[in-house]
Amino acid sequence: MKIAAIDVGSNSIRTVIAQLNGNGTFEIIDQLKDMVRLAEGETPQGGLTPRAVHDGLLALVKAKAICDAHRVDEIIAVATSAVREANNGARFIELARQQTGIHVNVITSEEEARLTFLGAREAFPLGERRALVIDIGGGSVEFMVGDGSRLVFTASVKIGVLRLLNLFPVSDPVSAADVAKIETYIAQQLDPVVAQIHQLGFDVVVGTSGTNLALFNLALQRSSENGAFVGSLNNKVVPTDELVRVCEWLVQTDIAERHRQTRIQAGRTNSIVMGAALWRYLAPALHPPEVVACRFALREGIIVDFLQSQLSRIRDEEYLPDPRRRSVLAFAERCRLDKRHSSQVARLALGIFDPLKPILSLDERAREWLEYAALLHDCGYHVGAKGHHKHSYYLIMNGDLSGFKPDEIRIIAASTRFHRRRLPSKGDEELQGLNRQERCAVKTLAGILRIAEGLDRTHFGVVNQLQVSMTGDPIELEIFTRGDAELERWAGSRRVDLLQKVLHRRIRVRLSALSPPFPGPGHDMGEQANAQALVHEGPPVASPAGIPIKSNGNKK
Repeated sequence: MKIAAIDVGSNSIRTVIAQLNGNGTFEIIDQLKDMVRLAEGETPQGGLTPRAVHDGLLALVKAKAICDAHRVDEIIAVATSAVREANNGARFIELARQQTGIHVNVITSEEEARLTFLGAREAFPLGERRALVIDIGGGSVEFMVGDGSRLVFTASVKIGVLRLLNLFPVSDPVSAADVAKIETYIAQQLDPVVAQIHQLGFDVVVGTSGTNLALFNLALQRSSENGAFVGSLNNKVVPTDELVRVCEWLVQTDIAERHRQTRIQAGRTNSIVMGAALWRYLAPALHPPEVVACRFALREGIIVDFLQSQLSRIRDEEYLPDPRRRSVLAFAERCRLDKRHSSQVARLALGIFDPLKPILSLDERAREWLEYAALLHDCGYHVGAKGHHKHSYYLIMNGDLSGFKPDEIRIIAASTRFHRRRLPSKGDEELQGLNRQERCAVKTLAGILRIAEGLDRTHFGVVNQLQVSMTGDPIELEIFTRGDAELERWAGSRRVDLLQKVLHRRIRVRLSALSPPFPGPGHDMGEQANAQALVHEGPPVASPAGIPIKSNGNKK
């Protein structure tokens, strides 16, 4: 399964595509980043500027294209501070939906911090250590304190680098007076938060997201012997004094010099000075000896969160690639069906269908419809036992089964509706909207399902195998058992009425005295219900019990 996580941030829009594994791990297979600076230059009314909206939509179009190229199964897009606080944020989200089909979910600052911590913890295993995770974004700065098992503190302060640029239009280079003014403002906003963090205590400081990583990368470059840092930045330790020296240099240089002497992205050369001002406050306020760089953040946190909540679904997709089967089995789980009974009925139904197929004249998909109807025939018990076959029809019609066409869902639902009680007739509401061939399919599948359900009347799975003989009249269903199956034979014999009517041939169920070796029904509804039906070539054998074929009743 592939998932795309899109972070519509204040500074950039970043997309991460990951391959998910059934063991709860993931592998990043592609990434995309656009520096759109949504929070830069707000309108006088506090909204996203036309330029920001245009660039943001263009970035999302590119993100959708790369998602389509990878054929991702699910896209999860979230928007943070800039969109959350803009008075035209809802309009931006609607335009994104119209132009790309991507549904962007605006998350709270608390949820942003939770997801970011999940991502950081994935890249930097904490164990019992308590970490302070700092994420410097474009609109806000997130502080998170937690260990390997839980998050104990979050704070979101609206002093992101682009917001500071909007609040303090500065010269290039920034004047000493402006630096002092900015750092005074930062201290006023962060002093209460830092006091709480010191009360909680922490063992390590972790910095994540673009501004932090750019600063850490620059600090490591300038401290290396040849001035070039090579390798992955993740989990690299940055001495605090080196970080401070870089920050002091940044606030004293102009944009041209920063661009000439560093490999900082062009879109970050002016805003990074605000990140430097933040660390000029944070380093002495927190006084950690070092800071650890972490490349995972909000986007990876989205993936981790999805894995934690959808692991069973991911395992299903890994081991059951057919989305139709996954959908049916997930629906069965929601209805809390008796898996053993449903699997046995499906196995027996297919064991009847396969040898009869040459005389049925059904659509190639009919075998699949029958199996799914058999697996779901008792889902109506989830509503109530009385009239459960009618409840089954309603639940399947409204169960949002994915991968099926509307007519297929109606055929499956109607087949379960008539698996007991009265026979279907032309005027039945459940058959309306179906053409003649589809109505014939419903009657045929329901007729087989009635017999198969009867052959597991006790729900004990005592019928091991069945053989079908079509060489004479009646058609004979010979059942082999691993226990007393007289009730199953009797119930199956009483339920042949509908299939006899469809085939215009009599059907007789007889019980064999011998039981050839055959595996019992599976307990896992995920197993393919592939009953082996052996065609018996020989004269029909009279029923030992002499049970008449015709039946007027059909109660379970």
